[in-house]
Amino acid sequence: MARKNIPLTILRPGVEELHKIVFVANAEAQTNVIPYRYPFADIENYAVLKAAGFFRHSTTTVSTDLGGSAVADAASNLGYQLPRTEKLTLLCKVTAGLTTDKKITITITGSTQYGKADVVYIITEDDSVDTDADLEVVAGDMFEIDLFNLGLYIEDGEVTISADGNADANADDAKISFALVARAA
Repeated sequence: MARKNIPLTILRPGVEELHKIVFVANAEAQTNVIPYRYPFADIENYAVLKAAGFFRHSTTTVSTDLGGSAVADAASNLGYQLPRTEKLTLLCKVTAGLTTDKKITITITGSTQYGKADVVYIITEDDSVDTDADLEVVAGDMFEIDLFNLGLYIEDGEVTISADGNADANADDAKISFALVARAA
């Protein structure tokens, strides 16, 4: 499976500024990741924050001797440490209409270490398709997935998110996109 860190946009509460939220499209067999330590290359508004003095270091390069990576979509022991989960927002956007009578299952991995089962959400274009569906969506819809209960194990490494449709030839897999917003002072 291909690994893709969900793009991170950092917002500073109380600072009058606008930032475009960047989404990454899901793809067939793609593992979308929220790492505890974000490579600076995956922070969408890094340059603006650097110019504003939010980041004090002079380079995005980190030591590979210590398990760091300056490459986007990498797992890294060094980088921007995410704030607590109550300051994180996972956004999901439906970029195109789902195939009629089909659904997408979004799975957030659980943690055996903390006894947390996988969290599963089902979205459909018509809730009569699946009586267990959590949300009926159309193209352009955006919704939030609560990350608050992931607090213990997001701090222990990373959380993976998959979105798998049941349409033929995985036709719906790329119709959903993800973005992560962190509020940090």
